[in-house]
Amino acid sequence: MRFFYFFGLGCALLASPLNAQQLTIPEMMRPMYGKIVQGVSQWGETEWSTAVAQQMMTKSGPAVQDSLRLSRIEELTRGVWMIYAPIVNVVVIDTDEGLVLIDAGHAAAGPAILKLIRSVSDKPIHTVVYTHGHTDHAFGAWALLEAGETPQIIATKQASERMQRYVTMRGHFAKYLPQAVEIMPKTLDDLELPTVTFEKEYRFSVGGELIILRQHRGETEGHLYAWLPERKLIAVGDFWQGFLSNAGNGRRQQRHLEDWTLALREMHDLDVEWMLPAHGKPAKGSSEIRAELMAVIEAYQYVIDYTLEALNNGVQPYLIIEQFTWPEKFANDPRLQPRYNTAQDMVKVLLREYTGWWNGLPADWSPSPMQAQAKAIVAMAGGLESMLEKTRDLMASDPSMGLHMAQWAWLAEPDQSDVRDVYAQALFRKGMLDDVTGMEASAYIQTLRQLMAQSR
Repeated sequence: MRFFYFFGLGCALLASPLNAQQLTIPEMMRPMYGKIVQGVSQWGETEWSTAVAQQMMTKSGPAVQDSLRLSRIEELTRGVWMIYAPIVNVVVIDTDEGLVLIDAGHAAAGPAILKLIRSVSDKPIHTVVYTHGHTDHAFGAWALLEAGETPQIIATKQASERMQRYVTMRGHFAKYLPQAVEIMPKTLDDLELPTVTFEKEYRFSVGGELIILRQHRGETEGHLYAWLPERKLIAVGDFWQGFLSNAGNGRRQQRHLEDWTLALREMHDLDVEWMLPAHGKPAKGSSEIRAELMAVIEAYQYVIDYTLEALNNGVQPYLIIEQFTWPEKFANDPRLQPRYNTAQDMVKVLLREYTGWWNGLPADWSPSPMQAQAKAIVAMAGGLESMLEKTRDLMASDPSMGLHMAQWAWLAEPDQSDVRDVYAQALFRKGMLDDVTGMEASAYIQTLRQLMAQSR
């Protein structure tokens, strides 16, 4: 219900162009937070929990209680269950030798996952597989181990390295996830690292049943999917989610769209009847699975082909981004909706992978300091008061350009309260546009928090 309140409030506020000047920064942030909830809530099949979203790395408190209250387990087919926890799913597979888990959820979901497993089986947990090393997939195993379970934990070598980065880059991840730094892992002893690592492919049997793990770079370098050929089942982690996947995230480490698409093609050609994602609902039936995968494959291949063709034709990187168009057949496909990022964002990620950080503009190779640039632009606009007046006028007619102007003013004079006010209003107006995704809105909210802290 909280999402609908925030989203409705945002629509009401945006309807009146004068309201942005009357709002406090917390009032601006609330409806923009609704955009994030709208995007991220697509990941899970439970009621939304703000506590979980903000405290995924905790092992106690409201996030754990919400996970216990909201999580549920469903038997999909004989001996295969899906645990739906807030934000993430966990697959449970029964074998003669014990249970196999595909992913372990986030830390806050650990007790709920254990409780739900024990509601359907008293067999030992033989194996846990991490599809990759992100916080919502590889940090809930602590509850299993504390309960006396002794599973082997299997992941790619790169997934293990990724998990360790949450220690070495603790402050960075706390800011950008966002999570309170106090609940982030401090040492490697705070992690339940894999006991078995591999690269490319790993085959093993549990209870006489073959499980094949295949690595492809996708959302991370160490991503894998699990294939159980006898059950005609694949557990795909974040390779497929039922909406436009998180392949264009500008606030995360490099994504790999070409390898991601290769993995989808490989899955498409398997003989399977169940496709179990780590976010969203499973797909059932060979025809449906192939149709779901092909829709994503064609869309991703379009982005890849467009980017490569433009690069090979000598188009400057910044123009490749600006000139990108998304065909209607993709834009109107419910399986490809931009809940989290856009197809244009994927172009940006591809360019970073193919060409590096330079945008093709000579002045941006070794630019003047940002504040020096900003002061020069403000001076050319006739001074700060003139700049702010023009920015206020521009925000109503062109929120995107208005944000550019407000940002230059703030970079030039960040300590001026009237500059911060105009910048906040510009962030709000741009952030409430219909085409702004949850991840983009989160960047604006982060800046609004910074402005609020400056004002204290």
